[in-house]
Amino acid sequence: MLSVIIDAQIQPERLMGLLAALAEGVVEGVVREVQIVAATLTPDIEALCEETGARTASDVASAVERARSELLLIAPTGFRPRDGWAEAVARHLRDGGVTAKLAGRGGGFLRPAAGAVILRRDQARGADFGAVSRGLKGAARL
Repeated sequence: MLSVIIDAQIQPERLMGLLAALAEGVVEGVVREVQIVAATLTPDIEALCEETGARTASDVASAVERARSELLLIAPTGFRPRDGWAEAVARHLRDGGVTAKLAGRGGGFLRPAAGAVILRRDQARGADFGAVSRGLKGAARL
């Protein structure tokens, strides 16, 4: 199971849509917990956490350390997983896979869709996640 870490410091208004999209992962048994990273807690983020059971963290590093799972799915709020993502992740993990890049849906004409990464906690410690995503050589693409 995955600990999901959502960086809500950019585009916090898109958080609700991502949380709704992650429900498929909860139902499929892929998502264990969700942590929302926000330097400043707004009433909207607090309400979403209360409604969904998500926890908050002030920065990504503390979310990584507090994660209940060794495998992390790290995503920006703009990430919208493709249909069937939870089943693809479950199959990937059952087959012994670990690191993966998840392609998102949406985007736009000149704007690529936001993606997410799955990686081990030790890979995430002190990482620049843009660089991690680009540098996951040999990672599965889901």
